[in-house]
Amino acid sequence: MDVLDRIVGRIREGQSFLVSSHVRLDGDAVASMLAVDLLLHSLDKQSFLLTDGPIPEVFRFLRAAERVVNLEETPDVQPPEHVDTVVLLDVADRSRLGAVRKLIPTDAFTISIDHHRTGDLRADLDWCDPDVSSTGELIYQLFRRGEFDITPEVATNIYTALMSDTQRFSLPNTTAEALRIAAEMVEHGADAGHIGDRVYRSHRPGQLALWGEVASSVRLDPDGKLAWTSLTEYMLTKHGVHPDDTQDFADIARMLIGVEVGVLFRERAGGGVRVSFRSNHIPVVGVAERFGGGGHELACGCELDGTLEDVQKEVLDAVRELLAQAAAAGGDSA
Repeated sequence: MDVLDRIVGRIREGQSFLVSSHVRLDGDAVASMLAVDLLLHSLDKQSFLLTDGPIPEVFRFLRAAERVVNLEETPDVQPPEHVDTVVLLDVADRSRLGAVRKLIPTDAFTISIDHHRTGDLRADLDWCDPDVSSTGELIYQLFRRGEFDITPEVATNIYTALMSDTQRFSLPNTTAEALRIAAEMVEHGADAGHIGDRVYRSHRPGQLALWGEVASSVRLDPDGKLAWTSLTEYMLTKHGVHPDDTQDFADIARMLIGVEVGVLFRERAGGGVRVSFRSNHIPVVGVAERFGGGGHELACGCELDGTLEDVQKEVLDAVRELLAQAAAAGGDSA
């Protein structure tokens, strides 16, 4: 019996579930959580969705989004006392659970389903496959292995997870299998056009204005291989945008022709800087790990204490070192 069979068995055996994901929710995390919640409800299980932070506005159209309890809005909430199973989705590091970590019942059975190659999170059942496009792809496999019904609502969530983590099926993690699953989800009732409209063409004026300000501040190294930009607390306040509604900003610096690595520096409300790396070909996760972060080879991040200027200098020097190593090796990172 492999780990997926054991997860299916636990889902059938458990009665009361707590389902959660990482801070700064993205589409893969949100949609995977909601698909699992829909599954649990279809099996007449109790499901409690708990997150440290809100669902980004563009994903609130998804079925079951209204059931998510956000600790940022209700900090005193407690999970039900009778939770017997905890399902953690798309989380590689315990720290990425935020305040949820302290609310996980110590006597509950834990399941982790993830596709990040780095992290210190451990559960009673760990299922991690870094070769798939998204955690949503693993949720699809869960439904198939358990022979669970894929309703139009479930299909919409799985499609959204795939679309989000592949950036509209444009990144290198867009495998043939990911495209096959996406097509199958459309056959099961996912409306690709509607999902695209809600996720990518439903921004408020403040978000668009902020995007333009961040884009106009992009800076470029002389050789054109490294680009970076910044997002400050003042900019967020000026445009009335929540930080969780700026996740696609990490790709702005990488959009320039010839850029290999793009970096976004975002001030944190409590101090310090959140750094997001995006690369076209050269693995940058080693740089993120060097500063205590992690993620995927071409999309990763870290958080550092210090001023924006100090963090920028330290991080950009590390990226330049990586690019120099890659150039010396003929294009591959050392």
